[in-house]
Amino acid sequence: CLREIPFKKGGLINTVFIVGCGGAAKAAAYAACKMGFDVIITNRTHDKALDMAKEFTEQHGFNLLAVDFSRFAFWFKKSRIIIYTLPSPIPAIEELGEIHIKGGHVRTREKFIIEANYKNPAFSEDLLHKMKEINPKLKYISGKSWLLGQAIGGYELFTGKKPDIEAMGKVL
Repeated sequence: CLREIPFKKGGLINTVFIVGCGGAAKAAAYAACKMGFDVIITNRTHDKALDMAKEFTEQHGFNLLAVDFSRFAFWFKKSRIIIYTLPSPIPAIEELGEIHIKGGHVRTREKFIIEANYKNPAFSEDLLHKMKEINPKLKYISGKSWLLGQAIGGYELFTGKKPDIEAMGKVL
């Protein structure tokens, strides 16, 4: 999903904010770091975020910034890309105001939300509609799109054949 986002060097426009520290978060953080993004992580349990940041430094040489979960709205505002990997919505999502959705100091106002959860999305259609009214440049990549991307890559990796992406999308 990150490959679809135009990369821009410099400052907060280059920031990826990852919410959660499970397997999907680790995969997203690794990909973002490899692509040169600055990665900030948070988790309901701050120690898990700190452990993940330490692990990435020791094992991969990447520097992640682990921030307290109470700073969710602040980093949502400051970040151009938000990757939400928690299995359920958090109340702080509904509490986001216009300033958070517009993007704070990000000059382009372009903001991407990528969500891993494809069964019970944290960002409902109603909420996304309201957010896009506030920031028309907001783009949302659903958990189903994330899942499809994994399936496409996995199919080709396991079979050596190009998948029928349209058929896979219809099944999903």
